[in-house]
Amino acid sequence: MIDALLAQLAKEFKLDKTQMHKDNSGSYRLSFGGDYSVSVQEIPEGIVLKSEMAPLPKFPKEEPFIEHALHAQLFGHGTHDCILGISADEGVATCTRIIDPSCNYKDFKLLVEDFFNDVDYWRDAAVKGVPGRK
Repeated sequence: MIDALLAQLAKEFKLDKTQMHKDNSGSYRLSFGGDYSVSVQEIPEGIVLKSEMAPLPKFPKEEPFIEHALHAQLFGHGTHDCILGISADEGVATCTRIIDPSCNYKDFKLLVEDFFNDVDYWRDAAVKGVPGRK
């Protein structure tokens, strides 16, 4: 299923092998021109989109970023059902989304676009600081 969805996405967005490729584990890596990429993998529960967005901000900007992310996660503001997290080594902010396995191409495309937009927003918040906060 994932192969067909991603083949259609690659065709529509004219992605070449540097922007979308499959690794030995069966996961795909997508990049739409930013300096980050998204891992796309099929699991029994659906399709997982995951991105390591940016290093966590350093003190004193770390606390406002984590507070903003937790608030957004709790109330679903600016996350589109994504899961915001921190890497195992606690150095990188991550974003993950699981897409229903019965998703059609039209919805898949919109969800991937939303995911990239969410990653852009949260990456900027981690790098440049939380919007509206000093």
